Amino acid sequence: MMLVGRTSQCVGVNTDGCVEVSKDGNKMANLGSGKVFGELAVLYNCTRTATVVGQCLPFIMPVAVER
Repeated sequence: MMLVGRTSQCVGVNTDGCVEVSKDGNKMANLGSGKVFGELAVLYNCTRTATVVGQCLPFIMPVAVER
């Protein structure tokens, strides 16, 4: 879904299921329904700081932010 080091102007909202957050191959967190991810890259206009992949059939709602 989101790869560390990439740029984007989208934030993800996990509306159902779960996603795994990792960096350098190390699992950092599992995020369940209702959690937001990818906000740091948008807020600070930087590259992604972690990789996020879907687990347990997530449904993600992308939210684009215009600058």
